[in-house]
Amino acid sequence: MRFYRALGMLLSDRLRATTSPASFKRPLSELVSWAGPHLTEMASLFGAACREYRARPAYRVDGKWITYADCGARVSRIAASLQ
Repeated sequence: MRFYRALGMLLSDRLRATTSPASFKRPLSELVSWAGPHLTEMASLFGAACREYRARPAYRVDGKWITYADCGARVSRIAASLQ
């Protein structure tokens, strides 16, 4: 248990060091091929990611896996109900 806790702390520290605003200098389009310069806000980036990875499993909901396409559809319905 201590090993996995230490490993988790090490990985989270490394992730923080690589994703902090000061060290994140490359544009997103260099990291993933589908992200163009027009994707500047989180909502449009999320939608593009759900379209790109639509067939991949995303989350378990009520014991069943849903795909990124299903996840995007759920988020769109929630956003529409809030508007």
